[in-house]
Amino acid sequence: MHRLAIVLVLLAACHKTKSATPTAGSGSSSGVDPNSAAFSKRVTLTWGIAKADKGTDVFLAATDERGEQVSHPLGNFPGTCTPVTPAPDMQALIALDCKDGATGLELQAIDRRDRVLVLKLRIDDGVTPDAMAREQIGEVEVPLGAKIEAGKL
Repeated sequence: MHRLAIVLVLLAACHKTKSATPTAGSGSSSGVDPNSAAFSKRVTLTWGIAKADKGTDVFLAATDERGEQVSHPLGNFPGTCTPVTPAPDMQALIALDCKDGATGLELQAIDRRDRVLVLKLRIDDGVTPDAMAREQIGEVEVPLGAKIEAGKL
């Protein structure tokens, strides 16, 4: 009889314990699904280019899901700057070539979760650039978890 009482007490204790893990279909306490499209964080990157007396002034524009844009100045670069499609092995979202003749620089924006790094790389006609030769020239913070995407060329 004593063993039966212990078993019943253990069963009753196990039955009252509930899992802290939410079940499928349970929403947030506010009743709003934070994963819905209306609450998605998104940052779209584009280049801002302004011809200067000498060279070209370059900016990285970050536009959020509400259409608010912040322009981040990166500096003045020699020659004419034009957006290009980055080489896949560079893992850049967007790229910009600033050339004066056969040589110049390529600027690249790289996604790093909570920030976008802007890197520069020397480019020469006929020479394959080395990704390890890039130097960081800028950094832009973005909301953690935001989808970072390239704007249209």
